[in-house]
Amino acid sequence: MPRSAMPSPKVASLATKAQFGWLLFLPALILGPAFFRSGYLLTFDMVWVPQLSMRPSFWGLGSGWPRAIPSDTIVALADNVVPSMLLQRVTLFAALALAGLGMARFVSKGCGLGVLPGTVAATFYLWNPFVAERLIIGHWPVLLGYATLPWVLQTAREIRGGESRWPHLAGWVWLGSLSASAGLVTGGLALLALWRRGRWRANLGLLIIVLAANSVWVVAGLWHWGLSTDPAGFRAFAAHGEGGLPVPLATLSLGGIWNELVVPGSRTGVLAWVGLLVLQVPMLLSFPAWWRASEVWVRRVVLVTATTGWLVALLGALLPTIVGQLSGSLPVLGLLRDGSRYLGPVALFQALLLAHAVAWLVGKLAALGMSSAIALACLPVVLMPDLAWGAMGRLQPSNYPTSFDNARQAVSKHLSGPGEKILILPFTSYRAPTWNRHWPVLDPMGRFLPQDFIANDALQISGKTIHGEDPSASAAADALAASNPQARADQLAELGVLAVVRELDAGMEPEAVAGHVVWSDESVELILLEDTGQQVRQARSSASAVSLSGAWGGFFGLLAFALSGVLVALIRAGRRFGKSRD
Repeated sequence: MPRSAMPSPKVASLATKAQFGWLLFLPALILGPAFFRSGYLLTFDMVWVPQLSMRPSFWGLGSGWPRAIPSDTIVALADNVVPSMLLQRVTLFAALALAGLGMARFVSKGCGLGVLPGTVAATFYLWNPFVAERLIIGHWPVLLGYATLPWVLQTAREIRGGESRWPHLAGWVWLGSLSASAGLVTGGLALLALWRRGRWRANLGLLIIVLAANSVWVVAGLWHWGLSTDPAGFRAFAAHGEGGLPVPLATLSLGGIWNELVVPGSRTGVLAWVGLLVLQVPMLLSFPAWWRASEVWVRRVVLVTATTGWLVALLGALLPTIVGQLSGSLPVLGLLRDGSRYLGPVALFQALLLAHAVAWLVGKLAALGMSSAIALACLPVVLMPDLAWGAMGRLQPSNYPTSFDNARQAVSKHLSGPGEKILILPFTSYRAPTWNRHWPVLDPMGRFLPQDFIANDALQISGKTIHGEDPSASAAADALAASNPQARADQLAELGVLAVVRELDAGMEPEAVAGHVVWSDESVELILLEDTGQQVRQARSSASAVSLSGAWGGFFGLLAFALSGVLVALIRAGRRFGKSRD
């Protein structure tokens, strides 16, 4: 922009403040009802309870794949300090706000394109099908990882420029690695951005940061390596077309999730094609400008991660049989079966292309002034309006019935041993209870209770059963297949199950199990099984406990390192403020 066209400092300051306000308004608009109603947002895999009790599986010591660590562990620790209802809202708002603010900062500060291109790019990065579908399905750790990507890229730029920002990088990588899939994306981006030939000390530090952030699920996964993955999972979780868009175009436009219930209505009609043309065509045309303006390392990082993410998203749709069979003998491939989780880097790439397209357009339409700025900033919202206000009512807070609190008290009264296990019935993964507006949610009862529990990890997708990996769940399912309630109770007791909680308002009839009903109300009952003399065993080797302890030490040590950087920055800011007053 020529110097004569540069805005005055006052105008630039007002524009920056307007951008900041807009990027805080959009997350509030998305979450909508959550800010005005009490309760918890319970949708598919997003299950928050008033008090999440710590249990062995949260440390990687469960019998199944450690899919929910370290995110569940962090929540179980944090809700001892912050009320869980508030913690959920802060987490979701932070994930959305950080995504937009991070992209705006990278475009304006890192790319030097100005406030308007940064605002449009940030709006797109915050308001797109990937965010909508992952929010509705409840993958909040994935959204946190997605939010950190532009921050990691900007921090890498500062480190490459000679600034000492390693604690900041550690913090962003740590925050972006609260689930395995998010950790793969965040860690991969950081490695590509900062790995430099001949810088062995810096490379070693970078490797330590990435490994420490992902050490927990890696080590826990290695100790569960013998568990098998259902080969049919890749076909069931494969990306789908949306609104007539074939799978390659649906994923290229950041959609394509396997669960049709979470797809916004605007993605099922003509708006899907309109959005593809209105947004993707300018992005494609701006590719040469982005290529010329970007440093070599930025081009490498963005192109490699975006291409890889898109190909992973297509994997289940193009090669479901091959990768499914491979996952049977190589269980780690199960991390890739929900391939559209990995579209975050594609959104990052497209947001940068859109920023360059807007920068060109602003130069051509400068005479239109504020009206063009507002229209461009609102474009992603207009193309997918049904993300607003809790995805048009899909994300509404629900309050747990009093029977859940009473069940927790009853379980605490009758069970107290650390190895005692509870079985929740009906033995299905998801519920659609009346108190949650019949909206599907992963069974919250087990998380609500203080004791360890056996959960069914088999999934029903399009009328087909995708078998789980947890041997305890499989054994419990076999026990429940017995011919009568007494036989079921006997076999469950032999597995170490001491109590059964039957939910009578779960949208389906729970299995009948014989035993002593010690507490019940209109929707829940607690049954103690007869003592068969079966001893509850903790089958954990000392090697696994030691290795997991080391992994957790590295994980929390990385957090401490990141917080030390924040503390140092605050101290320096305080000193500068004191000197300015003098």
